[in-house]
Amino acid sequence: MTKLEERLFANVDYAFLRSVSGSPAEIQAVLDRISDMLCDDIDPIQLLAHNRVVYEETALQYAQNTEHEHIPDALIAFMNKLRNNDMVLDIGCGTGRDAVFMAISDRTLRKCFMGRMKDGKAAHERFGIPRKSFFALGIDASPGMVRSATAFAEAHGLTRRGGEAPRAEFLCEIADMHFLRTVETVEGLFDGVWSSAALFMHTPQQCIAPALEGVAHVLRRGGVFGVSYFNSPIGVSYNNLRYSRTGEIKYFSRPQSAQIVLAAESAGLCLIEESLSDLEMAGTLKKDFFISQLFRKK
Repeated sequence: MTKLEERLFANVDYAFLRSVSGSPAEIQAVLDRISDMLCDDIDPIQLLAHNRVVYEETALQYAQNTEHEHIPDALIAFMNKLRNNDMVLDIGCGTGRDAVFMAISDRTLRKCFMGRMKDGKAAHERFGIPRKSFFALGIDASPGMVRSATAFAEAHGLTRRGGEAPRAEFLCEIADMHFLRTVETVEGLFDGVWSSAALFMHTPQQCIAPALEGVAHVLRRGGVFGVSYFNSPIGVSYNNLRYSRTGEIKYFSRPQSAQIVLAAESAGLCLIEESLSDLEMAGTLKKDFFISQLFRKK
């Protein structure tokens, strides 16, 4: 078991509910009560390690979930800030959806990714289909996610052929996406860095600053960082444990957007654009669930 799981099962209420197959609502109620206490008492590296294990165990289920097939609207805004054939890093790439979308140039294929609805119109109707494409590198801490992403890229003809450079590649970064500056990354290599529901969705408070320093390190001067994460209301606890539909407990973070802007400024990243977007899951619409921010490296 992970350190977080050990601490969870040491809690009498949680252990009892799991032993009697308590309902998701009952289990979540206990998690809501003990999340802060548990997470504050666990090393942030252990929280990150727990999520790596959970996402690895559920990588196949995640890849097969059709709720994840359409790109977020914020990705289009990010792409519009870049030049054709720029180099982009996708942090916490999961099964490769966003990286593959950025790498392909076939407009018919791209349209298949743009089915997210708003005000009765799909994304391709609201924005048009982007014409620029990029060289994309996706990194994720889950080997299973990376395998799925690589297979996804191969299915779209994006892998290396002959002497040509691949349009999309994927690497498993065990050192974790929050510490890019501590691993062998090339300074100023990327024109853009993107992270959707990864950075700041699963980021202990102590890891915010090193994560942003790492982003700034790999970005060229004038490069763009785009990130999308939970839009946290004022007063919500930072640490949050959720009982997922797969039966796993996931660690989520709930930073305030102003907190991210301030830390980004310290890392040399200036906010240039901000927007809110909805989340539709299992037929339920959650208004303004995500906040998306675009930063430019000074």
